Amino acid sequence: MLVQNVTISPIVRNVAEVRSLLEVNMRSNPSGLTGALTRPVFGDLLTFGISALFENMEALEKARDTAESNPKVQEYRAKIESLIRQPIELAVSEIVVPGASDSSGRYRQLTQFFPVAGKHDEVQSILEELAKSQQAAGRPNFSCVVRLFSSSGPIISVRDTYETLAEQENVARQFTSSAAYTEIISKLPSLVRRPFSSGLRELIMPYGG
Repeated sequence: MLVQNVTISPIVRNVAEVRSLLEVNMRSNPSGLTGALTRPVFGDLLTFGISALFENMEALEKARDTAESNPKVQEYRAKIESLIRQPIELAVSEIVVPGASDSSGRYRQLTQFFPVAGKHDEVQSILEELAKSQQAAGRPNFSCVVRLFSSSGPIISVRDTYETLAEQENVARQFTSSAAYTEIISKLPSLVRRPFSSGLRELIMPYGG
C-alpha cells in the first residue's frame, strides 16, 4: 500500500479561498480516492495536507494519468497554484507496517527519522519492530511508512491517530516512560543524520465527506 502526501501553502490572504476549493474537491472526489484533508495543530498553520491511498504504483500512476487528461482537474489545479506562496510539495511513501485504520481519529501524528547512508535498513527494521510492538500494546493504528520519493533524502516514519489532544498527550507521556522509548533513544542517534521531527495534524474532512 502506498500513501501520497501533498502539502499546499496558500498566500495568507488566500487561506480561506484555498480551503474552500480543497473542501469542494474533497466532497466531489472526482478521482474516487481514499484519504483526507488535514491541517497542522502547531508549526506552519497556514498549510493544508492531502493524503491519498493507492494499492500500488500502477494504481497511483493510473490516477495521475486520469487527472492529467481531465480538463476540470487541470482547471482546479491551476486555480490552486495561483493562490499559493510556494510550489506544491508531493511525497510518496510505502506503508510497510499498516495500522488497523488509516482514516480514523481526529488527529494524526507523524514522526520522521532520517537514516545516514548505509543505515536505512537498520533504522527501518527498528521502526518496523516498534510499530508491531505498539500495535500489540493496544495502539492498533500505529504504523510505519518508508518514503519512496523525497528531496530530503531517505525518510522513515511512524504514525498514529487520536480522537482528542488529551489522548495524544496521555499516550505520549506513557510512551516516553516506556522501555520501547528507551530502546529507541539508545539505538537511533548513531544511525540518523539529524534529530527526528514530529508533527501533529487535525482532520478537516475525508474524501467524499
